[in-house]
Amino acid sequence: MRTKTRNNFEQNVGLIINMLFQRADEFASRFIGNHQVPQEHYSIIRLIYRILLLPENCLGCLRFSKHQLEQYIIVLDTSNNVNHPLLEKALQKLKNILNYQ
Repeated sequence: MRTKTRNNFEQNVGLIINMLFQRADEFASRFIGNHQVPQEHYSIIRLIYRILLLPENCLGCLRFSKHQLEQYIIVLDTSNNVNHPLLEKALQKLKNILNYQ
């Protein structure tokens, strides 16, 4: 049986991650609004910002689906026709998260 403290902690972490993802969506929308970017790249840009905004010190405690992480890595690998530093950082961070799983 879970304690009330643990449930509150999980809810707080969930709220923080949702706030980070909302902020990442704002960054992605602003980037797309300021640059000439095809609409099909929007999901990749949003994914990159979401990954980069995750705090480094909590990567080990976050739980993600291994299948979903592998899918994200494949998406970023196939879009790696241009070596952009943010894309490379996001890809490395995903691989680090996969190592913790």
